[in-house]
Amino acid sequence: MVDDDALRAVLRRALAIDPAERFQTAAELADALSGRVHGAVVVRSPVWRRRGLAALAASALGVAGLAGWRTRAVEAPPAVVVGGSGTVLYGFLAPVRPLIEKRGALSIPISSTFDLGSGGALRSLVSGELDIAAFSTRFDRAVPSEVRNAGKLMVEVPIGFDETALFVRADHPMRRIDVRAVRAHLCCGRGQDRAPATWADLGATAQPLAERPVLWTAFGRTDPPTSRDSSSATLLQADVWFCDTLQFCASPRAGGVSADEVLAKLMTEVEVLALSSRSFSTSRDVALVTVDGRTQTRLDGRKILWLYLALPVTTPLPSRLCRFLNAVLDAAVVRRLAQLGKAQGLPELPRRWQRAALGLDDGSCSSRPLAERATPQELEAGILRSPVANAIEIKNRWVPDPGP
Repeated sequence: MVDDDALRAVLRRALAIDPAERFQTAAELADALSGRVHGAVVVRSPVWRRRGLAALAASALGVAGLAGWRTRAVEAPPAVVVGGSGTVLYGFLAPVRPLIEKRGALSIPISSTFDLGSGGALRSLVSGELDIAAFSTRFDRAVPSEVRNAGKLMVEVPIGFDETALFVRADHPMRRIDVRAVRAHLCCGRGQDRAPATWADLGATAQPLAERPVLWTAFGRTDPPTSRDSSSATLLQADVWFCDTLQFCASPRAGGVSADEVLAKLMTEVEVLALSSRSFSTSRDVALVTVDGRTQTRLDGRKILWLYLALPVTTPLPSRLCRFLNAVLDAAVVRRLAQLGKAQGLPELPRRWQRAALGLDDGSCSSRPLAERATPQELEAGILRSPVANAIEIKNRWVPDPGP
């Protein structure tokens, strides 16, 4: 019979986690057990013992097969790396991440590593570091030459909405603010420092708050400047909506936090006024309605959230990316976001239209080449535009104000 050490060595190989390291046939395993492989020292066995070894070989192969099945069953699902806008990452994807991962059989790593801002996302998409670039403003520039020279086509996919607003603590007495006061006290020329302002300057009348200084807080433009300044599309959009030809003044308070942490970590005092996104709001803060008293209008601060891919024009989307988009544009995700009351999914008709354009319902997403989905003009421009973009575009920023 085989000595104990040799037997243990044979069984270790038969039960190896890596299938390539195992015996490939029952005969090979039987040979090892009977001593004809690797020079094992044996004493010849009678026929009944050799039959027993064959049975042991078959059993060991069966266990090895089961071990292989178990190994495959617990393998990590494929990852889809999304990076760019913190609003998309933390405001839209993170709250519904478990649902998307379950429905898509995927892993979606979300960390500060991928919080690149909309500007950084494009560079990382072009370099191949990201599968998908997330933007909180539409990409309206020329497609980078690196994408076109590589024979790739960018693909545009809107997924929902968020809202930019000015936030105060929930125990703050104000609920509305006039844009004229904002422009007078929170907007600066380039390189200009913000002059001190009190809450009375912004319209507060309750004492003692009215005489206290405004603690202005905005992510993306810090004082002193940091390397991440101006990478926030939310801030750049807000410059236009609130400040017209000026821009929001720099703030010394948000240099050490990420965009999603401004409201959670810095709304510590009632004097704080912060620019942020509704998806980052907490139970301790509230969004102010921004109005223009001269025109009796209010600001519609909604912004569309976008995903962009860059893939070979002659091939279809990879299966894992189709599964990701299928999950993100699923009605269940829209319902879950509505329950949370922060970021929003697409309305029903645009959602269905976008799904059809990507071939998510007819199964063609992972089989039909991108070139067949694009018009000649899109192929020339290097980007497959969303067919619902114009339908969901927010055309009027200032809408009639019904009053308090």
